[in-house]
Amino acid sequence: MDPPLGFGNKCPNRLAYKKLIRMNMPLDDEMRVQFTTTLFALIRENLSIKMRSAEEMDQADSELRETITNIWPLQAKKMLDLLVPPNDQLNKGKLTVGKIYAGFLIFESWRNTRFGQIDSGMPVQ
Repeated sequence: MDPPLGFGNKCPNRLAYKKLIRMNMPLDDEMRVQFTTTLFALIRENLSIKMRSAEEMDQADSELRETITNIWPLQAKKMLDLLVPPNDQLNKGKLTVGKIYAGFLIFESWRNTRFGQIDSGMPVQ
């Protein structure tokens, strides 16, 4: 998807991976991500709405959940978990987009090392 909402075709893989890791959307039982969750995560990432370092994202998420509840009390009851997934959908034992792309980033970094080239026989890109 092109900017301002998406990353665009010219976005390097590493940068896209890092953004997807920060967005950290949960996957459902069928390994799909909800459209509303994806759309809100893209808007939040690209407009820097309550985005902080990885260590502070739980606090930023709870502040955003509180802000949404204050602004839209009736809609928040139905939509809050879709807009800002709760920690129990993101933590240990749950698969998220962030965890998948963290694995891709680790693999890409390993592949670009001397050890990755020896074991896989793949040239450095």
